[in-house]
Amino acid sequence: MQIPVQSMLTVLSNLVAQEDKVDQTLDELGVPHVDVSYDLLFSDNHNTMIDEWNKIFTFLGMGPTKGNGLTVDVIKNAPDIAVTSIHDHNVTIENYEEVRTDLSATPFLGLLH
Repeated sequence: MQIPVQSMLTVLSNLVAQEDKVDQTLDELGVPHVDVSYDLLFSDNHNTMIDEWNKIFTFLGMGPTKGNGLTVDVIKNAPDIAVTSIHDHNVTIENYEEVRTDLSATPFLGLLH
């Protein structure tokens, strides 16, 4: 795929603002929720992956938790959990170098793998 670099930063900024507004509204209304990152749920760093899944199971008050059965093997072998994309964006983004250059001085650089 080719990323439209000209509008990319505007779109990313708008998406972050929308997500922040949802979080703020949930907080203001007292709605219990947990903040997790999809990328961290499937991180290459096993400790990061376990910590992120632990947030969900702790919030729900059920399932395995860190130190109580939650392991990388449990996560990876769960039947309904699967990575839905190729991890390396340089394979899937045709203009990867251009995108990386434009994101390099922004808080969004971490979105690239």
